Amino acid sequence: MQSATDFIRILNDSLNDMVVNDRTVIVTFSKGFVPGPGRGSLIINFINLPEERHRQRRGNGAESENNRQLFMVWGFDETPESPVSKVKIEQSINGLNMSSSGSFVQKMRTKSGSPDKVASYLAKYINDVADKFPPYYTHE
Repeated sequence: MQSATDFIRILNDSLNDMVVNDRTVIVTFSKGFVPGPGRGSLIINFINLPEERHRQRRGNGAESENNRQLFMVWGFDETPESPVSKVKIEQSINGLNMSSSGSFVQKMRTKSGSPDKVASYLAKYINDVADKFPPYYTHE
């Protein structure tokens, strides 16, 4: 069993150098609106832009939105240190509908499993997107 903190560590350790050095990944823990086990979640924003470019908010943030994917991981407890046996991940936003090459970025499939398996699954997906699709600069 792993916690949300473990999930984040596994995710970070599994991301390739391109993602770590040249893309933006923002992870936020939410304990949920209603107290109780399994109500916590992780919100993962993958922005297929270098962090400096993302922080510039070109086009009032539109460029980042055009390069953004949002993932929700459900099933954690109220504190990020509490271990759980199973979580579910789903992709909520796929702003990478088309890359500069005209290729479509496939939406990630929903998956349930242990936190370590889901973290590895997400890292592989993000690594693949970063490898196949260069940043889509829409606002110069």
